[in-house]
Amino acid sequence: MPTRIAAMAVVVDAKQDRAAAFYRHDGFMPLQTQPSRLFVPMRSIVQLLGQPGRRRMRRA
Repeated sequence: MPTRIAAMAVVVDAKQDRAAAFYRHDGFMPLQTQPSRLFVPMRSIVQLLGQPGRRRMRRA
């Protein structure tokens, strides 16, 4: 089973301001041209998941 993924970021489209706040709380950043579209770099996810005892990102 492959252990690598060719991706630069995880992107979400927040349908409401409350949803956008939820994602920003977990480190997602809004795109400048589309504030309701947020992203988090894969590097951040790898760092978060690779450190035992750290809080995991919540699932949407």
